[in-house]
Amino acid sequence: QKIIDSFLKTKARDYAKPSTIARHQYNLKYFFKYNGRREICLRNVERFIDHYMKGHRPATVRSVVNTMKCFTRFLYERRRIKRSIHDRLRGVKDQPFKPKLISPAQVQQITVCPRIWSKYHSYIDRRRYDLFFELLAGCGLRCSETLNLKVSDFDFSNGEFTFTGKGSEIRTVPIPMLLLNDLIGWVEEKRLRPNDFFFAKEPGGRQPSRATFTDELKKRLEILRLDKDIHLHTFRHVFITEAYRTGLDPIKVMK
Repeated sequence: QKIIDSFLKTKARDYAKPSTIARHQYNLKYFFKYNGRREICLRNVERFIDHYMKGHRPATVRSVVNTMKCFTRFLYERRRIKRSIHDRLRGVKDQPFKPKLISPAQVQQITVCPRIWSKYHSYIDRRRYDLFFELLAGCGLRCSETLNLKVSDFDFSNGEFTFTGKGSEIRTVPIPMLLLNDLIGWVEEKRLRPNDFFFAKEPGGRQPSRATFTDELKKRLEILRLDKDIHLHTFRHVFITEAYRTGLDPIKVMK
């Protein structure tokens, strides 16, 4: 653990992003759980990577390979291991991306899916989930971008909202006309203030978690008997696919 902490502190001094450091920490925890007290050598590291490749996407495996390259280089430079490993680890080739798609009709089924709450869930307002799913599908947002939205990000008078996207890039996106009145009604009814998270559990509450909406999606898929291999990110793929089908300029959709 001391070696891992020293490695992470070194990456932090090299101005690595907090998300990168967190990913290194997670990957190393997984590695030592698998490797145990066995020697850190090329054969054992490659064996771990081969094990990790089962059931994980190439992009995720590449993250593990990158962690092991950085970590073994760190060990070699500090003479914790005798032989160089980082320059001998092979990369992972990417595979053609085939997103899981559903039809707009199925998106509609999910957003209006009837839910029967038990007496223990009488306080839950299902409209929060409905609006969340509709905004994902209607604007092509990532889940994290939607969770970060605050009331002040919305400009209802101009029918648009602004958010921080991937790479800390500020984007402005039009609000779908079908959602505009529902979003305004939600803010007014809940008496949300400008700094409130839009999809928080209660006004002024903390930022909502991804797991909350993932669990709700799974329940709706089970009720509708749809493929369980549908995720929150699937709505983004549906939006992009339908935008292309309607003839929108791909560059405009990308931006």
